[in-house]
Formats: sequence, C-alpha cells, structure tokens
Amino acid sequence: MASKRKKNGVADAPNLDLLPVMALMTVLIPILLSMASFQKLAVVEINMPERSMMNADGAPPEVDDQALNLSVAVGNDYLEIWARGGSMPKIFADEIIEYRCQTGDNFRYHPRYQIRYINEAAATGGHKWVQDKSFSGGQAKCLDGTPIPDTYAKGEKRVAQKEAIIMAARSTEGANSEEEVFGDPARLLRSVYNASDSAYVDGNLEFYTSKSQLHPGMAVQTLRENSVRKLGSAAGPAVDDFGAVYEDWRSAYDELAKVLVGIHNRFIDLPDADNIIVFAGDEIPFDKIIQVMDAARESGFWNIQLAKLGG
Repeated sequence: MASKRKKNGVADAPNLDLLPVMALMTVLIPILLSMASFQKLAVVEINMPERSMMNADGAPPEVDDQALNLSVAVGNDYLEIWARGGSMPKIFADEIIEYRCQTGDNFRYHPRYQIRYINEAAATGGHKWVQDKSFSGGQAKCLDGTPIPDTYAKGEKRVAQKEAIIMAARSTEGANSEEEVFGDPARLLRSVYNASDSAYVDGNLEFYTSKSQLHPGMAVQTLRENSVRKLGSAAGPAVDDFGAVYEDWRSAYDELAKVLVGIHNRFIDLPDADNIIVFAGDEIPFDKIIQVMDAARESGFWNIQLAKLGG
C-alpha cells in the first residue's frame, strides 16, 4: 500500500517525546559539574602608590611637612634613599657573581675588573674568599679552564650555574665622583658575619670590619631588634659559634638596612613611620627588589609599596 503523503509530497513528521531526554540532562549536568576540576588561582595583593592628584593650575599638591615620605630607588649599581623631599648619599655597589661549575667547584667573578675569587676554606665549610692570582682575566671560567658563556643557546648544555649575585657595597670616602668610587677594587667594604649570614654591628650600629675585633665571650648584635647574643665555642641559645664567624664583602642591602634602622628609630613618631616606597626600573632584576624589600621589612618598615622608576 502506498504511504499517505501531503499535497506537497512531504511525509508527516512523527511527534517526538523529549521529556525523557530532558529529564536525563537535568540529572547528568549536576553530576558532570560535580566531577569537573577547576583551576585555582592564587592572588597576591600589592598596594601600589596612588597617582598624585593635580591641582586646577597643574601644580602638584604640597608635601606634608609632618610626613616622612620615605622611598628607596634601586639602580643597577646603587641604592638611593629619599625622605622629606631630599636624598641621602647613594650606596654604591658592585655585582659579584658566585658560580657553581659541573665539577662542584664554586668561585666568584667580578665582571667590572674581571677578577676571579676562590674560597680557600671550602674544604672545611668555611668562608675565605681570596683573589685567584692564576686567573688572567677575560671571560669567567671554571677552575678547570672551561669558559662560561654569557648566554646559552636553546638546548645547549650548561657548564655552570649562578649560585648568588652579591651586591658588594663600596666606600665613597674621599671620592669626588662616581668614577673615583668605581675606579679602585679596594673600595669594596668588608663586614663580619655569623653562620646565619647576618652582619655584626656594635652599640652604635657600626659594622665590624674584621674578625680580629671579636673574641669568644664577647656580646655582639646584628641589625635585627633584640638580637644581642654572646660568642662561644659552640652555637646555643643566644650564643653564636665563634668558629663559624667569617669575613666577607659587605652587602649593599646590609648597608641599606643600617641606614633605614637609624631613620626608623629617629622618626618613629611620625604618622607614616612604617611606610616606604621602593622604586625600580624595568631593567632591574626582581631579585634585587626582593632583597631591598626584605631589608626594609627587617628595619621596621612593614607597609611597602612598589613604583616604577622613570615613569
């Protein structure tokens, strides 16, 4: 028998019951959502300094004479402190890079003067960095003579890795220009450190520059608050092991912390005595910014803001 068709030649569409399918979807969708895994995003809140409001005539608002307005500018080879519209002398520093080669040997390299330093006390786990007279200068090299390239090509095997970038503070005493400050390797400052890499200072917050200034039984302190302890033959509660005390180049971050501690103690009663702004350009490695922030926090400045140097 021929099927029954409409006048236009198209068969009647059957009636579909979608209720079972819809019921199935209402059950499956909640089950699938409960089984799905979602990416968790971590949010780090940073209080950035607000843009200054301009007056109608275009002039910036007057500086609050009762505020400290403390800030630190981070440069490639200097740190500079500003407060109350004025600046303090720059803290100049040299980058000294510590490498660890595949052979396990560590050495330090001073790019400005192309000097290599070796640790004479490495065998005993100590610190005694001296200039390697056998190094003739030029490109940084491992102790076996393997040169360390400035950059590695993709897939190229590394011969060494950077252990640390040390910002060694420089003395500005008697210098009339930055050229004189950086012209002499002997201007690198020295300090005495404990096993925790904290620099010792006296009661006037002046750094000890030689281990010969210290002796067992002597009371010492660091830049941290309430850090007074004694030197002994072994480490213990409030006692530092005198045998683990060592001399090293003074970190520019320690020099910065010393100045900041003095500022914080002097202006503790001001309304913004715990505030500091860290300025840095795009070319500054983030590690330097973190080190400056750590120095500020240890000096009592807990409210730290970040800003871009140069716009």
